[in-house]
Amino acid sequence: MPDVTSSVVISHPVTIVWDYISRPENLYTIIPGVVSATSAKQPPYELGDLWHGVNRTFGITDEWTGTFTHLDPPNGMEFKLTEARVPVTTRDTLEAVDGAHRNSPVMLI
Repeated sequence: MPDVTSSVVISHPVTIVWDYISRPENLYTIIPGVVSATSAKQPPYELGDLWHGVNRTFGITDEWTGTFTHLDPPNGMEFKLTEARVPVTTRDTLEAVDGAHRNSPVMLI
């Protein structure tokens, strides 16, 4: 199973970064191939909360449902697709670096 990792330094307070990455309507700017994502509730999210979405990768459209398997606001989270063609888990870790914050997302495929 391959792991896809990246790291980006964002010069905003961790609470601003957390607020952005923990909203389903922003997911398409964070994870390539995401067309849409929604949640039945507003943040703050809890373990087991579900998001639903659509991915389009390599010409294949896939509807998915996923759940939070780890939440540590505003330090990190893990989200696992529970219903999808390709099982994927994403992990985001936020850490302070030189007056900014680094988001180090990992996608486990």
